[in-house]
Amino acid sequence: MASNFVDLYLISGFLGSGKTSFLKYLLESGEHSRTGIIVNEFGSTGVDGKLLTGYDLPILEINNGSIFCACLKGGFVKSLAAFLSQPIDRLFVEASGLADPSSMEKMLEETEPFIRTRYRTERRYRYRGSICIVDAVRFRKLSDTMVAMNSQIQKSNLVVLNKIDRVTREEADQVALRLEELNPDAEIVRTTYARVPEGVIARNLHGAEKTIAESSNTCENRIFSGVFDLDGEYPPDEMERFLKKICAGSLRIKGFFRDKDGNVYEVNGVGDEIEITEAAGEIPGAMDLVYISAHQEDETEAIREAWKAVFGTDCPFERD
Repeated sequence: MASNFVDLYLISGFLGSGKTSFLKYLLESGEHSRTGIIVNEFGSTGVDGKLLTGYDLPILEINNGSIFCACLKGGFVKSLAAFLSQPIDRLFVEASGLADPSSMEKMLEETEPFIRTRYRTERRYRYRGSICIVDAVRFRKLSDTMVAMNSQIQKSNLVVLNKIDRVTREEADQVALRLEELNPDAEIVRTTYARVPEGVIARNLHGAEKTIAESSNTCENRIFSGVFDLDGEYPPDEMERFLKKICAGSLRIKGFFRDKDGNVYEVNGVGDEIEITEAAGEIPGAMDLVYISAHQEDETEAIREAWKAVFGTDCPFERD
């Protein structure tokens, strides 16, 4: 029989830091039969949710913004309510890479009476805390300009310094020092591929409250993003050439496409680094590619011109 409490864990981290890798490792290395997952994607179509299929778990995607912004908060509350009817003991919420989670405790506190009355349930959430995944490679470049990233760190109970195999020991030490300045109370765990043992999570996430503040996520400060509908067939070398034309102004490019032989490829782009690999296992749903810019200005025309130059056809891109 399900408990009256569902332990809720928030996973934050900037775009491309390794949040989905962290969650996959957690699910593969421990017991997860009574676990639920909410994946929040900044773009209008989901990618991370497809990478989490195959675990036979209830998974829900909330797309096109941050769950801490007013434009999506209502949908997030309804999703939380829906999961209370599931036979789960814990719920992981993978926040958008651009999310500012400052208001998480306040949101749960405000919505609990509504959920109890509206959905007639005595079950409620017990917030255990936040885990922030930090990209050791990109942190120093972005920390001075990305308010949400610093807020994610400050709000966390556990900070995971990921990708340390791609920096020197001295560089990792410098990042760790800055993380300690931002959040002197959180344990910092260094890792590769976001592999963190369950014991480390249990030791650090036990409901300790952090300072509550308002989230900086608003509809007005939303940056430019869009999605490519890639139902056709695309040579990997041409796709790579196109992506390298547009990646300089991006924060994140991720998704899937097929070649003429039916092979499915996964695109994983962070900043000006683009990686294209054959997808592991079955990828459900449409072939979509999400583009998230570093700016608010409309880049649609430049993207379409770059596509035309490489593929010679009309560009299947639509702004969110």
